[in-house]
Amino acid sequence: MHHPASVLQGPSVARWRCPSCGRDVPRLLPNGQLNRHPVLASEWILPDASIAQTLQQFDLQTEFEVCLACRDTAHDLLGTLIRLELRGGRSDVGVIGALCIGLGPVAQLMMFAEENDALALKERLPLPELIPARLLYLDSPSGVPSAVWSAHQARIDTLRALLDDSA
Repeated sequence: MHHPASVLQGPSVARWRCPSCGRDVPRLLPNGQLNRHPVLASEWILPDASIAQTLQQFDLQTEFEVCLACRDTAHDLLGTLIRLELRGGRSDVGVIGALCIGLGPVAQLMMFAEENDALALKERLPLPELIPARLLYLDSPSGVPSAVWSAHQARIDTLRALLDDSA
């Protein structure tokens, strides 16, 4: 059995601040690979005309680097259905239409709901403040506005196509 005093500390790994989660993360992963992953803003935005039009009003970074955890998290969150917190204590089903860098110290989740048969921005939330219990995993469109369901389903179809291409 080794005594802690006999253990030598290994070399330290330089750190950097991820603009998505806002944490100081190591530059290198335990496997030696770089923990900075280039991302184009378009990869974190659902391909929907009303979402694109809404986001034009914001000064977003178009290219950035994020840590591995944020890259994977964004990939999984984009297009996910979410319970929106509306004024007056009401709630509605929306979709995570974009994760945006450049609107604050961390990535902002841009959540959209149906309004006049299009998607409209209803809520903006810093990524670290997301409460996972708000995420909805529904297998049918029952009770979900059609524009929200269509955006969600399009993202699911895209992910399935990616899986099929990699197989």
